Amino acid sequence: MRGVGRTQTETLSEGTLLPRLKQSEAALAASNRQHSESRSLWLLSLALIAANTGATEPPSRNTVFASFHGCLVALETPSQEPITSPCADTDASALIGASREAILSGLGNPSWCTEGDALRFITWSEPRCDAAPNWGYSFYRLHEGSRGGGPELLLEFGPGRAVKAAKWLRSK
Repeated sequence: MRGVGRTQTETLSEGTLLPRLKQSEAALAASNRQHSESRSLWLLSLALIAANTGATEPPSRNTVFASFHGCLVALETPSQEPITSPCADTDASALIGASREAILSGLGNPSWCTEGDALRFITWSEPRCDAAPNWGYSFYRLHEGSRGGGPELLLEFGPGRAVKAAKWLRSK
């Protein structure tokens, strides 16, 4: 992992991103044809990600909020197919410096939180999560009844209630 205030991401070239985006879009289209609003958000997120592929500057905070929010909303649509969001592992460095309130407004409620350095996930519905030093968002969906994990965006907050680090993890 890189130092505090840095984002750990997978480097994606145009050659690896496009097949991933097509695979994710195909999986979503096959399982969610009747959910046009959710599909539209997914496609908007894909477009925002694709527009920033190859850029030398990281995407703006508003772009990250819009694409990540669209991907998270699209994952809420019921499906029998497991899906990994195309937003997973993309540059989240624009979130560094954002307040807790901005994160909640831009991304919605986290999936989970952790207390201290232990990566023991606590469900967001627990009252203690609001003030927890780490919030996490799950960027995958497993089919019902299955066990496993996938890409998780971990946001670490500093003493000033602002994000000090954004890291991608893989839960199992």
